[in-house]
Amino acid sequence: MKDAEDRKTILIVDDVADNIQLLRSILAATYRIKIATSGEKALALTDCSEPPDLILLDVMMPGMDGYEVCREIKRRENTKNIPVIFVTAMEDSTDEEKGFAVGAVDYITKPVTPSIVIARVATHLALRQAFADLEQQNTVLSENVRLREQVERIMRHDLKTPLTAFIGIPALLKRRTDLPADVMESVRMLEKSGVKMLDMINKSMDLYKMEAGTYKTHLVPVELVNIIDQIRFELSDYLRAKSIRLQICVNNKEISPDGKFYVSGEETLCYAMLANFLKNALEACPARETVTVALFDEPQVRVTVNNPGIIPLEIRDKFLHKFASHGKVGGTGLGGYSARLMAQAMGGTVSFTSDEVTGTTIAIDFAGDVQPASSERSVGDLRALVIDDNEMLLFTIREILRSIGLHKIETLSEIDSAEEYLNRGQPVQLIIIDWNFAAGSCRGLFRRIRADAEYKKIPLLVISSEPVDEEVSAATGEGTVELVSKPFSPDLLLKKVEGFMERMLQLCVKG
Repeated sequence: MKDAEDRKTILIVDDVADNIQLLRSILAATYRIKIATSGEKALALTDCSEPPDLILLDVMMPGMDGYEVCREIKRRENTKNIPVIFVTAMEDSTDEEKGFAVGAVDYITKPVTPSIVIARVATHLALRQAFADLEQQNTVLSENVRLREQVERIMRHDLKTPLTAFIGIPALLKRRTDLPADVMESVRMLEKSGVKMLDMINKSMDLYKMEAGTYKTHLVPVELVNIIDQIRFELSDYLRAKSIRLQICVNNKEISPDGKFYVSGEETLCYAMLANFLKNALEACPARETVTVALFDEPQVRVTVNNPGIIPLEIRDKFLHKFASHGKVGGTGLGGYSARLMAQAMGGTVSFTSDEVTGTTIAIDFAGDVQPASSERSVGDLRALVIDDNEMLLFTIREILRSIGLHKIETLSEIDSAEEYLNRGQPVQLIIIDWNFAAGSCRGLFRRIRADAEYKKIPLLVISSEPVDEEVSAATGEGTVELVSKPFSPDLLLKKVEGFMERMLQLCVKG
């Protein structure tokens, strides 16, 4: 027998004492029983501080009949979720329809059968408990949504807002000519630290979205060999310190100097994912050994990273799980985990093997072969040139362009560097320049672009917080030049770029 405190309460409502006694004898061993001999008494016992968990209700009663009682129970906010089972001698289908219409969950016909009574009561109590559990889960989910929105607000506003000053004020100080060289260098360091912090916030936000399943990917063809070479350059000190060789192979053959390999993904995610896996491989690799990155396009698009080291048994079962770390000073255990989420966000999967013979191999399987067609180009093939001496604005514009699939973005912070870039005749399908440089306007750079027959065809966005020259305003009527006033919203910049998209793709095909 269950403890009295754990037992559910059944309210039996009937005006006939024998009927009450029969139902009590069937249920009393399992449930606590309350009795009501009238509709009015039933409502009083239902709408109270300790309501019953289920009601067995007779239909034919003097005064308020069972239908009226049930209707009133379902009308009241405090009692509407209590299941009501009619117990009646009425067997006509219209009576059952009427009972269900007023809110009953079931019918038991008289004379009652004990096994049926027990089964029906147990079933509807279980259903009510399941409903209560579901409501509780919904409450928890609603709270999780609220917390997620709060975290997003903190990441999006509370942390980023003070960073605006942290990055923006150094940008203003850099315009001054009376600051000593050492102070100016400190100002530049502050600005770079602010941009780095903003980048960390954005990446943390992306990771959070991946965990929540709300991250939206913009898959384009991504060339991996160049990315791996960039990572190799960044880790060159580490490679030299341990005398490790980094080898790149395509379909089991060492790649040629001009070799390419494409996957369907996002360039920033591919870079971060491979950087994590390669850094882990170098840390685990013994000195004077080889780390091999192998690229395969059949039978499926796969990238593997192998090193001769092995994963310690202590963490092998939870490798690539959150906070899995072993023997690293200051290690967070998020590198491999975040890399796995990035692969999944791009539709891929990550697996691994580790043994004494072959070492450790991380395998990333991508969605499919996406070698770019020679006659058609996608957004991922477009190249953009962004010229601005404000690190924060460069970063912001780059992130906005990446959000719509542009990943080949050259960012320059000096007018001379931009001139050199243009003089080399580099292929580009979009140019964005800030009119307000610390050294003056970009009037000369604008004229240089407009004077070149090829560059004049390229969509040009001029960003300015001040009025621009008449020649810039006049050029906006030609269809290739647009003005964007500062401060601007990401949506506005995207709208301008998307308005040029068809022209940009045509220029890319011709190139």
